[in-house]
Amino acid sequence: MLRGTSGGGTLNCSQGECSGSGTIGGDANNDGGTISPGNSPGEMSIEGDFSQSEEGTLSMEIAGTDAGSDHDVLTVDGEATLDGTLAVSLLDGFQPEKGNSFDLLNFESFTGEFDHIELPDLGPGLAWDTSLLRSIGVLAVVPEPGAFGLLLLAGVACFLLRWNQVRRPD
Repeated sequence: MLRGTSGGGTLNCSQGECSGSGTIGGDANNDGGTISPGNSPGEMSIEGDFSQSEEGTLSMEIAGTDAGSDHDVLTVDGEATLDGTLAVSLLDGFQPEKGNSFDLLNFESFTGEFDHIELPDLGPGLAWDTSLLRSIGVLAVVPEPGAFGLLLLAGVACFLLRWNQVRRPD
């Protein structure tokens, strides 16, 4: 468990859980364990590079919208090379709402992509937006595309097809 600042070098997490708040004064590698920033929740900073293999898991907890105090944050001063699993869980009965966003990852540069993203269920009509994870490390809550929206889109498509047929001379 990390509390405070490590003395440098490289932290290797190859099994079990490597967790805590504070600063790793070098690089960190996750080759099959679980990295869990914070102390439910909190922030872990890595002064060097962070690398996670396909066997590794990054576990992030969310209990509110304030980074570091209400949800976990992993800050990497160097390059973040991510693979494996991102597992997100909700704490203390917290239920995200439309428009909430969570700044989970901060990094100088990013390569790779999570193979699996495990997200908790949201309330009716809500969905997770993971599109910003790779660029700025943010997970957001958006309205789920509803049946009305899909029906409206289908209606517009039918109208345009019919309009094109009417406009085109035979």
